[in-house]
Amino acid sequence: MLPEQEKAIEKSSVQEYDDLTMAGPAKLAWRSTWLDQRAYNAVNHDWRPLRRGVKALAVALGIAAIARLIGTGLGILTSPQIDVLQDQIFNALSGTAYFELLAAQSPDFTTQFAAGYTALWELVRLLGGYPSYTGLAGALIGLLFTFSSWLTYATLAFVVGRWLGAEASYSRTLGVFALAYTPVMLTVIEAVPGAYVAWSLIFLLILVAKFLAAREVFQLGPGGGLAAVLLPYLLGLILLIGLLIFAAALGLNQVPYLDELLRTLRFTGGIP
Repeated sequence: MLPEQEKAIEKSSVQEYDDLTMAGPAKLAWRSTWLDQRAYNAVNHDWRPLRRGVKALAVALGIAAIARLIGTGLGILTSPQIDVLQDQIFNALSGTAYFELLAAQSPDFTTQFAAGYTALWELVRLLGGYPSYTGLAGALIGLLFTFSSWLTYATLAFVVGRWLGAEASYSRTLGVFALAYTPVMLTVIEAVPGAYVAWSLIFLLILVAKFLAAREVFQLGPGGGLAAVLLPYLLGLILLIGLLIFAAALGLNQVPYLDELLRTLRFTGGIP
């Protein structure tokens, strides 16, 4: 290769790296979605890594939310009007003599039946893939869950990283790991009614992105990076089990006469 060509390639690489170093949150989110290691490096060496990482994650979540809004809106406009069928069936059922008899016997029957009937149709919409406002709310809640998952996982990863000997700060860890959740931006395809991207693929991308983030921020080898990715899951599972046991014990203590029953069983030899 000629010296001039080598200099041109080197200049191009430096320029691309500089562009990514100074890139905005949208470009940074896009590059990290496709597992570009330089995106994680750019945030890790930024003087405000938390702010920059969170901005990129916010862009990814915002794009996913807007895509879901558009897809749901277009789906509702173009799908058959299932609400009409729902109302017709309800009117037919409520007009029967048996329904009127049950309503006369119980004043709350009509309200309870209407609530159950509505919930049933929401289930039908969900299982049938019919766009609904309930499904939209669930999707938006899922995006909020993604944000909380990032915060929880990055915190556990920081604890594990410190245990493995890393010296990264908490804010830097949060900022770099924020990029690991940007693959949710791929759900932009759901702006087209009926189109979707498999969440298994997104989870796989996020898992690989976490490995890149762990190696970048903790400066660990392949084995250490893998441990930094997997151990937070184990630590989170242990904490969750402990929380469930505590909640179950607290709930049992609220059961009336439970203590008296346990004392009786212990006295009679029923339990040790």
